[in-house]
Amino acid sequence: MSGSVGDNTARASGVIASAGGGAWNFISSTALDAATITVTGLDSTYDKYQFVLSNVHVDTEHSGSQHVYARAIQGGSPVAGGSYEYGATDIQSNGSSLNAYYDTGTSSFKISHNGTSLPTDEVLDLTLDIYHPASTTTWLTAYWEKVGYTHDNRININVGGGQLKETAATTGIQFLLAAGAFDGGNVRLYGLANS
Repeated sequence: MSGSVGDNTARASGVIASAGGGAWNFISSTALDAATITVTGLDSTYDKYQFVLSNVHVDTEHSGSQHVYARAIQGGSPVAGGSYEYGATDIQSNGSSLNAYYDTGTSSFKISHNGTSLPTDEVLDLTLDIYHPASTTTWLTAYWEKVGYTHDNRININVGGGQLKETAATTGIQFLLAAGAFDGGNVRLYGLANS
């Protein structure tokens, strides 16, 4: 499979939940079955979009843990320059201390830190919110939450956010790993109605 879904997917085919007078509208679903997964469909229809990555598996352990990254698609290609800035919390079920990971100029958002390593037993579940992707003059804002099993038999939780200076409209998000490929799960895209 190509690991890519386009704008031809039926938009707003179902209302799934109300949120402050608006509703989440389903846009597309894509299998996580390749090294990089590109999901398009972002435009000016909604101010906020949400990617839900569910039951995520990977095929390769990477230096003890597997990180998940997200890049904006602008002008038909992923933005891979050092323009992403973010910060996130990191805590495990065996520790009482809250740690942080961050970067001030990197090639992607790290939306899962210290993540899963084995393709069968260990899974990640996470959400990624993207705000005002159609703008070409403001910062693209991202916010994420992740819960998953780690390589050292612990539950790991990340909550983070960041921004990317936009020079073109963001039309999608590319998901990738530190190494190897996704080996199971789905990413579903929703848009939050503006009113």
